[in-house]
Amino acid sequence: MGAKGIYLAEEATIIPIIPGSSAVAGTQTSDWFHLKEAAHASILIMTGATTSGPTVTLHEATSNAGSGSTAIVFNYAEASTAGSDIPLAVQAATVGGFGLSTRDNMWWVIELDASQLSDGSPYVAIQLTSAAATIVSAMAILTGRRYSEDIGLSAID
Repeated sequence: MGAKGIYLAEEATIIPIIPGSSAVAGTQTSDWFHLKEAAHASILIMTGATTSGPTVTLHEATSNAGSGSTAIVFNYAEASTAGSDIPLAVQAATVGGFGLSTRDNMWWVIELDASQLSDGSPYVAIQLTSAAATIVSAMAILTGRRYSEDIGLSAID
């Protein structure tokens, strides 16, 4: 970390895994990314207008096509109120995941260490299940890269 903080563009890999303004209805799996070269992933989820709080689960797999996909446990935090930059306490989620609230303009962050993944399953994706259309976007920020470079390594092969 630099004296002025973390320079994400240089010290992290940033991956858009659900495009902005995606209307999720039914079940949607994000793009897969891997933790082969990073020690940690922070997955940021944001909602816009929502009438149905989707359920979020986290999955590991053996390939970027989702082969052998299995739901896993993880930790997450959420904003204390809509538009807030203050998170509530970190909570543990089971393989059944957690529900996003029906409050508009909220954010959540999933924290996952690469060491939590099963051997041979370095690929990760979130899955959202919603009864009604909900505006959702998500990105993964990978840190603790094995190889430090000015330009990050791809994690979406």
